[in-house]
Amino acid sequence: MPIRAALALLLLLPAAAWAQGQDLDTALSAVVRISGTREGATVRGSGFVVALEPGKATIVTAAHVIAGVQQIEVTFAADRSTSYPAGAVLGMDAALAGFLVRGELPAGLTALSFETDLRPSQGDDLFLVGFPQMDLAPRTPRRMLAGRRGTMLLIDQEIGEGFSGGPVLQRGKVVGVVTDTDAQTTYAVNAVVAREALDGWGIRLGSPPAAGTAPPPSAVCVSGEKREIDGIPYVLICPGTFTMGSAENDPRAEAHEKPEHRVTLTREYWLGQTEVTNAQYRRFDQRHQIENDLPLTNVSWEQADAACRLLGGRLPTEAEWEYAARAGSQTAWSFGDDETKLAEFAWFQERVGGPPHPVAGKKPNLWGLHDMHGNAPEWVEDRYGPYTADAQTDPTGPNTGEIRVLRGGAYSHPAGSLRSAYRYPIEPAQFRLSHFGFRCVIDPR
Repeated sequence: MPIRAALALLLLLPAAAWAQGQDLDTALSAVVRISGTREGATVRGSGFVVALEPGKATIVTAAHVIAGVQQIEVTFAADRSTSYPAGAVLGMDAALAGFLVRGELPAGLTALSFETDLRPSQGDDLFLVGFPQMDLAPRTPRRMLAGRRGTMLLIDQEIGEGFSGGPVLQRGKVVGVVTDTDAQTTYAVNAVVAREALDGWGIRLGSPPAAGTAPPPSAVCVSGEKREIDGIPYVLICPGTFTMGSAENDPRAEAHEKPEHRVTLTREYWLGQTEVTNAQYRRFDQRHQIENDLPLTNVSWEQADAACRLLGGRLPTEAEWEYAARAGSQTAWSFGDDETKLAEFAWFQERVGGPPHPVAGKKPNLWGLHDMHGNAPEWVEDRYGPYTADAQTDPTGPNTGEIRVLRGGAYSHPAGSLRSAYRYPIEPAQFRLSHFGFRCVIDPR
């Protein structure tokens, strides 16, 4: 049903309340219904469009709406006659998630914008947009801001199931994203935190430019896009900002992972989807006759660096490696903090001395990269150096020093050594051990 035809049934507030910013039609036409199954049970929630390109929409929702959910389907409020399968997940943290939907999208679809300059005050009227648990049509209940708790907005009254992931609006702009509710309160992550998360995942907000205007290059960057370059699969990693290292109070962290600090990467890059394999390297050295799908190991840093250059690229910097390993997360591992799930994504805690496993034998992270946790520890480009709390842009490590860094942990290491932030400084005398591997970066030409 076209969205305007449904307004008479959907309006729960006077039109005058939408005099500023985007009007109700715009807000409703950006909202989506999300459904799927988790462990055999039906899961439903809401979300909204934050970026539009021809044939592609970027959706934001609450993380728990899609975490662990199979067969995710998206229905746009702008046209509820068709459902679309969810595409690549662009990022996920403890509260929020962003993902793509591709296809012939409904006419009249719009993207909502975030209000990060003005903060709603206690007592202000807010409007929540979403799909109640069993409803096929969106609703727009009016609520009052009861207060704040850290990064959360506390909104009076429970909202009920189905609204999780939906936008909280004031004057037509997003001031929060619903993440939870209890018998008395609805909880929403505020717009500033949400916007920072999306920036960190490389999501560029907004709608397509007017006809005849070329979009900026960054507008088409989607982390997780895959491409073969010289017969080797790579994954596109978009620019973004993330928190590198470990928090001071993290009980798992080692001292050289601290302090955590903000890092901005300004350039996109293509990172090997897997560790470089024996078969890939054999294209350049026919004498290399070891099992095809095993990672190329038994290499020093110098040999790994030379191999990447032979393959037309370079080793990733330590920051590039961690940014890609996290894939938009800020948890211990890319999939979260639950160690019991690690075996789904990584080979680890096996006997020392055995060979590593064939690449891509476990689940990839949210950007499609395999074995960022476990299997072969991976060389990065940087020399080892201590962290500082200062924000950095495109860091490359110290200019001098003999100690190098490995990342990702090994098939023989315990779970803690496979965390995204874990660093393995390595002395020159240990440079050539049998299980050290690497993956390469190709810079856009």
